[in-house]
Amino acid sequence: MDKLGIQRRMHISGDNKDAFDPFSPETPQMTVHAQDMLDQIHTQFIDAVKQGCGNCLRDDPELCSGRARRTCSSVSRMASATPSYVAREVIKPDIVDYTQKESISERVVKRFGVSIEKLPCAR
Repeated sequence: MDKLGIQRRMHISGDNKDAFDPFSPETPQMTVHAQDMLDQIHTQFIDAVKQGCGNCLRDDPELCSGRARRTCSSVSRMASATPSYVAREVIKPDIVDYTQKESISERVVKRFGVSIEKLPCAR
């Protein structure tokens, strides 16, 4: 940043609004806070895996240590799940699809336009 003449400015509205800023020194309090958040998320993940897998998991602390290579099928499905799969199968809300669909006439016009474009020029 110095070589390019870039000045860093930060305006915040609270004491912790700049937490985890990569250009600020890390404080011991922020390190503790980050580890606490990671521990909570890891616990939630383990609980979700156990709930999803039922009895397919053995009671082994190494299983969710990050070193595990084999997973039950529920975890494998979760890992490869698309957002629409999660919405449909996990959250199960009343899903309303707001995606704009082409009308049949729009599709015909597009196809017709493409076919005309491919015609040799008659001069």
